[in-house]
Amino acid sequence: MQLKFKNRPIFITYGAFMLLWIIAAVAFRISAIKGEHAGHHERFLPANVQGTPDGEIRLGVFIDNIYQFQPDSKTFEANGWIWLQWPETVHAKLAERQLSPDKLIVIANQIENWDSSIEPADEGLIRRDDGRYYQRFHFSGHFYVDRIDFHRYPFHMVRIPVTVELADSFASLPDLRLTLTIDREFSGIGAYIDITGYETESFKLKEQIHQYATNMGNPMATEKVLRVPQATIEVSYRKSANSAFLSLLLPLAAVMTLALFAPSLSSAAWDVRVGIPPTALLTLIFLQQGYREKLPELPYISFLDTVYNICYLINIVLFGLFLWSSNEIHDGEDQDRLALTERIRRIDRRFQLGLTLFLLLGVAGNWLAITLRHT
Repeated sequence: MQLKFKNRPIFITYGAFMLLWIIAAVAFRISAIKGEHAGHHERFLPANVQGTPDGEIRLGVFIDNIYQFQPDSKTFEANGWIWLQWPETVHAKLAERQLSPDKLIVIANQIENWDSSIEPADEGLIRRDDGRYYQRFHFSGHFYVDRIDFHRYPFHMVRIPVTVELADSFASLPDLRLTLTIDREFSGIGAYIDITGYETESFKLKEQIHQYATNMGNPMATEKVLRVPQATIEVSYRKSANSAFLSLLLPLAAVMTLALFAPSLSSAAWDVRVGIPPTALLTLIFLQQGYREKLPELPYISFLDTVYNICYLINIVLFGLFLWSSNEIHDGEDQDRLALTERIRRIDRRFQLGLTLFLLLGVAGNWLAITLRHT
């Protein structure tokens, strides 16, 4: 006897809906659907560290403490030391303008002035044997992280910078071209820079030129852009793998394990089967909202977002499967009940195996794509 299935229109309609859902998800995932956005014209150019001795300002930075890092607002607090060495030509400019040496620089990613400070740590200037001047300062304040890449979240890396620029009044001197170089021998980080939930990886020193998209309307400027020497000490942190697994992935894995075991239930327990995917979906939504509250608004989706999207799709497919099988059981003939139950059991096993493989391959493929794209 050949077994015939009923309720095929429901199955076809549901399949068409799922196809459209997948197409839309993929389109957003590869950024095929996105709005126009205004680009900026600021650039960061390689620094000319081979400046003339008469115009070279040497900068040293030692970060002693980093704390209060807030990924949602991309801010942190830090304190440490900055020291400067400058030649006689620069000292003459300071004396001419009656300025203290700390006016040579500004911390570019400082947020507010009222809770930030750069104070002399020594009573006076020190004249070195080579004729250069030296002074040390203690700094502290509230700072901003310009770029945090959350594509690999929760296995992402955070780079926290302290960026020092030459003050624009000295960067645009017509008769003296100044450069800013880092004292690489003595700059570094201290013992109190660890952040909760992250592992400290390394730090990096770099010099570059910040080319602004404007000359600030300076009537003495000869160009339409302003180029300012810039020096950065950047501390790199990696999210703790143990913390990420225990707090984010383990609950997700538990929910999906229960959902993927649901097809093992007998089709006779249709009321239990149909209730599992919606319950899992609600749980996934609450879990995702929990970690999304700790992140800023992102113009892209992270690795973990994609994992959740795959899990949503799997639960919707399971709900459609259970809905279809329960209707077949309800509308089937009594004499065909055993054959129908056995046929549904085989289909359940195929879906169970296929969805499990889809989950594993989807997660692995997404991680590979992100790694290749953002390495």
